[in-house]
Order: sequence, then structure tokens, then C-alpha cells
Amino acid sequence: KEKFTCRITGTSNWTPYFQKSKNIHISIMTQDEKWLLQYHALTDFIEVNQRRPSKYEPTEKLAHHWWRHNLKLYTRNEFPTRRVEKFKALIELANKYKRKNQYK
Repeated sequence: KEKFTCRITGTSNWTPYFQKSKNIHISIMTQDEKWLLQYHALTDFIEVNQRRPSKYEPTEKLAHHWWRHNLKLYTRNEFPTRRVEKFKALIELANKYKRKNQYK
């Protein structure tokens, strides 16, 4: 029996692994767990690549949209209070690598 877990310690949520298989166990995640998974994926991406995700690169597009959406919510003060501290840290990290030329 094949298993697919989307937990923080499990497989990446950007993998379309579960589309073809029929016998898959999918663990149910809360919205906070999904948000944390995206948060950790984006912080890892920024630290490794020393830049923000690009909207033009197909493999980075989802991360870019997640970043922009959450930034919009944060600037409109519609952001959940339980996530504010983590997102402020992410903003600081992202501003550290602002406007890096990706095409050298």
C-alpha cells in the first residue's frame, strides 16, 4: 500500500505524486500545517538560492504566488495574528535578498 503524507516532515506538497495512484493514505492537514509547510519551503528556498522565487520560472511560480498573497494579507492587516511573527521574520529574510539579478 502506497502512502503519501503532506506533513512538515513528509514529502513536498508541490509533488503531483498522488494523481495516478489509487491506494494512497493522505493525512488530513489543518490550514496552519499547510501554511507552515509552505513557510518552511520558502525559507529554505530563499536561504539556498539567496533570492526570492521568480514568477517567470515554472517550478518557482507557486512559491511566488504564495509569497505575494501572504504579503498582501499582511499589508492589509487581514493576516492571522498567530502567523505574524513568523511572517515578519520571512519578510526580513526576503528583504535581505531583494532585487538580486538572477541572470548573470
